[in-house]
Amino acid sequence: MFRAAILAAALTAGPLSAQSLDVLPLGIDVGNDAQIVQAVVTSDAAQPNILGLTPLVPAAVVTQAALPQPSLILGFIEIGQEAAFGIETLLSTTVEQVAFAPDDLAAREALRTSDPELFRQLVEEGHVDPAADDVVLTLQRELRRMNCYTGAIDNDWGPGSRRAVPAYFARLPDQSWSGDAATVDLFRAIVLSGDVSCPVTQSGSGGTNTGGDRGNGGTTTGNQGNVGGGTQPGSAQVEEDEPRIICTTGCFR
Repeated sequence: MFRAAILAAALTAGPLSAQSLDVLPLGIDVGNDAQIVQAVVTSDAAQPNILGLTPLVPAAVVTQAALPQPSLILGFIEIGQEAAFGIETLLSTTVEQVAFAPDDLAAREALRTSDPELFRQLVEEGHVDPAADDVVLTLQRELRRMNCYTGAIDNDWGPGSRRAVPAYFARLPDQSWSGDAATVDLFRAIVLSGDVSCPVTQSGSGGTNTGGDRGNGGTTTGNQGNVGGGTQPGSAQVEEDEPRIICTTGCFR
């Protein structure tokens, strides 16, 4: 408490009181070009005893064990070091340095690899969430590039999009997900869980991708019999090879 009052007094123009101790302004500029004040207060001291001045250190310093914890922190907290100072959420300066766009896969994987804990906190706190109007589109793109969704990127969270959600989590045996709604919570879960590779849906022996991309023309067909009036190999070709004779009166072969 004394230390907080001393620092606060240095930042104000008038005296402060702490536990019946009056603390006058130190008269020292604590701006960026000033020095850090080290002081100690005893119960019978009318004024803090200034132990010394040290050159300003831009970075905040964590108090050592068994020493009083400061109520005010002077200096810059390094990126991702909030927890060391008892700060539960990321500071805006940290977010500005490490946040990435929802579709920036390279930056996403780089942070996941270099600092997994910072990556987790950044995502869980919603700092990389897509805009509210882009949640469906972003989820469709995420699920489609992993082949869990094979429909069009059309901002319509229909049956195909909903089926893609359990298809994705089916590739993660250690995780489960309840529901198939398009939410930012679903987006965060997918980003935190990482990429999977969903199998291509096949039909028959020809390996048709039944999902298709409605935006690019859709289904491709293999050897599935007579699809859409197409000609089968085999007997149909023999019939085409035989000469056809058209008779108007009488014909003999």
